[in-house]
Amino acid sequence: MCVMYTSSKEVREFLTNTGFCKKAVILENNECVLAYCGDTDKILVAIYRDNEWFYAKSVAEDLVNPHQWHCRDLKYIPYGLYSFAKKLDDLVEVMKSKIELIHAQLVVGYRKLSEIEEG
Repeated sequence: MCVMYTSSKEVREFLTNTGFCKKAVILENNECVLAYCGDTDKILVAIYRDNEWFYAKSVAEDLVNPHQWHCRDLKYIPYGLYSFAKKLDDLVEVMKSKIELIHAQLVVGYRKLSEIEEG
């Protein structure tokens, strides 16, 4: 069971102070903290806590339909990468190490989406 663990302000500070996001918009609910990095990267991040572990799923914004910008929906989108850590600052470092892979998924996602539109 996921539980809230920290304030949305703390999450925003971690994301911006560590350089993961230049700007972050935070939405908070009972399930997760949802962050949108509205800078050049345009990454959507859902951060959860389960007991002593933090985990996050980071997805390129363009691969997520606006109606899917919810904690529950992001878990099941085929794009994005999960990160796990026992401390929030460690979690952000793991997420930062995967940014290039998220961008690579965006390129693959664009190709798949264009194939669907053409077919």
